[in-house]
Amino acid sequence: MGRLLLAAVAAVAIFFLLRTLLGKRKLSVAQFFALYAAALAVVVLIGLGLTGRLHPVTASLGVVLAMFVRALPVMMRLFQAVNLWKTIQAALGLASVQKGPKSGGKSQIESAFFTMTLDHDSGELDGSIKKGAFQGQLLSQLSRDALLALQAEVASDIDSSELLNTYFERYHADHASGAHAAQDPSGDMNRAAAITLLELGANPTHDEIIKAHRRLMQIHHPDRGGSNDMAARLNAAKDRLLGDH
Repeated sequence: MGRLLLAAVAAVAIFFLLRTLLGKRKLSVAQFFALYAAALAVVVLIGLGLTGRLHPVTASLGVVLAMFVRALPVMMRLFQAVNLWKTIQAALGLASVQKGPKSGGKSQIESAFFTMTLDHDSGELDGSIKKGAFQGQLLSQLSRDALLALQAEVASDIDSSELLNTYFERYHADHASGAHAAQDPSGDMNRAAAITLLELGANPTHDEIIKAHRRLMQIHHPDRGGSNDMAARLNAAKDRLLGDH
């Protein structure tokens, strides 16, 4: 009886702990209870493993599942990103089942970097930049090179990255599809765009250009999970600025 009471108390505690941890996440009821069930299973397996009631091989599964619990925050961000992406698709009329809002108004979607606005009548999508190097500007005011620099800046935030990718797919389809990869990446690269892309000051030295290029290539090189386009742009920006020295 005591064990059942302890188990019930633990289950309630886990429920409220998850509600507290995930309170700000945009999860459906089904998603929440799926995670709750998984958390309960993890706790049970760990408990059985620690008390020696599981076969040694099975007990090791508890360790693996414990790692799953540690990865929950990342999974929550992925769930949130998927939900955000579905919302954008529906609003833009890209989803297979139309769930977008009716015409006659505007919708806004917030992220750490952007306030995105969709005009239901015209279908125009734009975003106000809330922080960073381009704070206070609209996406529609930025050049393609500046947008690529912004893409690197927001890469750490999943929601903002998804929103910017959506904007790219709508207004810069060549970037999204990679159709321009074979073109000369420096064809429209000016000094201001190169400085912005490499995140440099107004008058960078030769060494500052090299160091900035090296640092960004470590992040955006295709061998490290980056894109060929961004790597080409970084190389073009470096060449453009070094050409002034």
